[in-house]
Amino acid sequence: MDLERIHPVDRTIEGLDDLQNITALFSRGPALTAWNGQNPVGAGGIIILKPGVGQAWLLPGRELWKSFRAPIRIKCFMWKIIKDYDLFRVHAFADCRNPSYARFLEFLGMHLEGIHRKLGPDKSDFATFAWVR
Repeated sequence: MDLERIHPVDRTIEGLDDLQNITALFSRGPALTAWNGQNPVGAGGIIILKPGVGQAWLLPGRELWKSFRAPIRIKCFMWKIIKDYDLFRVHAFADCRNPSYARFLEFLGMHLEGIHRKLGPDKSDFATFAWVR
């Protein structure tokens, strides 16, 4: 399984004439895609909300967790982003119905900040986790 950076942030958007510009419009921070051969198995990154502050996101596929190295590689990528972008706060949201999300965010070095009741699109509870320098 390879981890490949898919696109850096691009703040100079002239128009929406091609896919690269559309991708840049929606990517406000570094992102990465995990591949198994020709098949993408997950994607993630950190959205830069303002200088020093980011919001982490992850779209994992089931196959991503079959590699015991995947969580370690994701953690290394997150710390590289924190260093490269000089972040002092990174937060993420986790669905409370799946405790493995919370365990993974704690593995990344984040701590529970609070529970948001009925925040989800289906009125489910979500937790906020954050890493603060």
